[in-house]
Amino acid sequence: MTQKIDGIGPGTARTVGGPGTGPRRSSSADKPVNAVNAADSVRLTDSAEQLRALEQQLAEVPVVDSKRVQEVRQELAEGRYQVNAETIARKLLQTERELSRP
Repeated sequence: MTQKIDGIGPGTARTVGGPGTGPRRSSSADKPVNAVNAADSVRLTDSAEQLRALEQQLAEVPVVDSKRVQEVRQELAEGRYQVNAETIARKLLQTERELSRP
């Protein structure tokens, strides 16, 4: 399926660009940046420091609770694991509400 859009079709060529669209010449943006002056410094706010410390603490926390995984495996193996459909439904709805907030 083809459609003609305002005179642009097969056999129609357009030139894009204009003067200066040839090979790129070196500019000041291509030159290396000088080293930072030793007198330059950055000071983080107390909030930023707290955030950095919290990020470090979170990085040390395992993603999976291995102890809980072992407990569930044991319960499954022994036939003691009980699924609470009401709890699952409530948490799914809670997640849906959280995700749909603007």
